Amino acid sequence: MKVQLLSEGGGIGDVLRRVGVARSIKAALPDAEVWFFVEDKLIDWVRLDRSMSYVVAIPRHLRRPQNALPNPVQYHYLDIGMPYDYTIDLYDPSETYENQAPNPITRNRGVTWRNVASAVLGCPLELQLCELTTEPLARKLACAQLTDKLGSLQNVVGLQPFSYWRWRSLSQEQVHGVVRELRSYGMQCVLFHHTLDGIEELVNELQLATVIDAHPIVLAETVRLCRTVITGDSGFFHVAGMLGVPALGVFGQTNGTAIGSDYPTCRTITAGPDEREGLACTVPCYRRESFGCDRSVCLKGCQAVERISPERIVRETMQLVGG
Repeated sequence: MKVQLLSEGGGIGDVLRRVGVARSIKAALPDAEVWFFVEDKLIDWVRLDRSMSYVVAIPRHLRRPQNALPNPVQYHYLDIGMPYDYTIDLYDPSETYENQAPNPITRNRGVTWRNVASAVLGCPLELQLCELTTEPLARKLACAQLTDKLGSLQNVVGLQPFSYWRWRSLSQEQVHGVVRELRSYGMQCVLFHHTLDGIEELVNELQLATVIDAHPIVLAETVRLCRTVITGDSGFFHVAGMLGVPALGVFGQTNGTAIGSDYPTCRTITAGPDEREGLACTVPCYRRESFGCDRSVCLKGCQAVERISPERIVRETMQLVGG
């Protein structure tokens, strides 16, 4: 049986959750041949999990429009002459499945996608997580690079406070406070990001070690070396959770409790009533105006998230690792 699984839209975390759906299919149907279609920029993350029968890159110029509804038939990149028994389209949950859910506020995308796949295949599936394979050579490289930057691998805290999207990021003022607090506990900080643009002054001022635009295989091994990780609402939180690394995720527009529920080593803070006092959105809004989100303000940063104190972030992080 050939199963075609389509992964478009979203970032690293979304893709890794879809890989978990593929693992769920393989667990329920061991003889199934899963063809996993993924955007070319994210294919190296998928390759870290060895459960797929085939992984096919979708060239960026052939991606569906961001506001398109699921309709795989009309996209010619799928026509590669291979007949499939089932096609499971997990495209863009924020515009489709999530809006159709009875309560989007508590929706866990992994559960949503598992349910979609289960309905298409007509069989129950048990939700599984992506397994990021250990690579010894990449681990040696990660050890050498981190030791060179920090001097030792003791008490390393990975920071990934900035997302591609400003509304999912912490503020630079929060990062200042978090780094100062962590250093008072004797922790060493390393900042992960895809670019230095916009944060170079912050990095220099705090004299932060950085890991910039690392290949996924090295990035995963570097995260394994961290005692704990602090993230915003980003794919990095999912990477840490799937690796079993203790992580604290800070959420505002999405529900951290629902998102983090599958990761036993992780903890989340979701901006609550105190942080939302005087704001239009009184609950995690998923950037939906129907939930009170003022998107014109939101694009500059989530005000509810920026009201979460660095002291609280570090306190909960230290509790997570028993410090």
